[in-house]
Amino acid sequence: MSASTKPETGGVLKIYNYADYLNPDVLKAFGKQEGVEVKVTTFDSVDEAFAKLSTAGLDFDVIFSTPDQLSKLVGRKLLQPLNAELVPNLQKNIWEEIHSPFYDVESRYTVPYVVYTTGIGWRNDKVDVDPAGLETGWNALWDATSQRGKTQLLDDKREALGMAMLRDGQPDINTGSAALVNSALAGLEELAANVRPKVQISAYETLPAGRITIGQMWSGDLLSGAISYLPKGTPASVLSYWYQAEGGPVFNDIMTVAAASKKPIIAHRFLNYMMEPQVAYDNFVNYVGYQPPQKSLNAAKLFDEGTLPKSLSNAVVTQEAYATGNGFMTLTADGEQAWEKAWSKFRAG
Repeated sequence: MSASTKPETGGVLKIYNYADYLNPDVLKAFGKQEGVEVKVTTFDSVDEAFAKLSTAGLDFDVIFSTPDQLSKLVGRKLLQPLNAELVPNLQKNIWEEIHSPFYDVESRYTVPYVVYTTGIGWRNDKVDVDPAGLETGWNALWDATSQRGKTQLLDDKREALGMAMLRDGQPDINTGSAALVNSALAGLEELAANVRPKVQISAYETLPAGRITIGQMWSGDLLSGAISYLPKGTPASVLSYWYQAEGGPVFNDIMTVAAASKKPIIAHRFLNYMMEPQVAYDNFVNYVGYQPPQKSLNAAKLFDEGTLPKSLSNAVVTQEAYATGNGFMTLTADGEQAWEKAWSKFRAG
């Protein structure tokens, strides 16, 4: 399979991804360009995705995931190595820091999709809080007792337990220590008792709608909410965001080609297409709100021009912040077991 290999024709390109995480217009344009139908099947968490890919024999061409899942996906032979000739936009358009990332040296299996931080988002017209003014900003969520039942915890064991670790002053969010993981579990149990959070990943829609008022969320959720989900007449200025600038989570999602893909050439072409500057811009600004790591994109300028609301300028990820960020990495086997056991116990109530 080389750059000169003819792409497959007709049929369906099957993508596995989070819900509402690709601009339908971008997908439609790609389908028209390549003469295929593009179908997206969704999952709620990367753990769910991995479990179903491992046991249900799901048939996809492109799989979206996270770096900490990569070794498991490769270990189960669910991905195929990429042909670099077919994804030239990686070197041409993407931040240098992600050309050969630590989690996938030489980008053998992945290209980046979007970058984000993890923090606290809230409706400032409904909640009077200033995480930046607290000794530990994460306490804004634990202290939101007046918003009981209207809070969110991310449905992601690494993000949820990792937040509890950071709140406790534990900076190693990749620890395999059962004691530290169980301490984080105790923190989440305290959070559940205080504010009864909804465990979900839909803040991009539920926060603008006011069904939740404060929660743990990804930076892109705030921008996505401002772009696509605010009720008519509600200004974007009601949305606020805070994240831990020193040592807080900063990372990226990944795009891969499935080992079982029946359209591997078209799948590669899709990955390359998503790294085209205009496509990445349209996907970001016109729909998902999650920022692509494009060299040509001056995200700060989008706020100055009014394309994005200035009140959410801290939801932008700078190249420098990404380079020094605290990312979730693959755990050891014992570490994975400790995290999974704690998360299962929390979810079981």
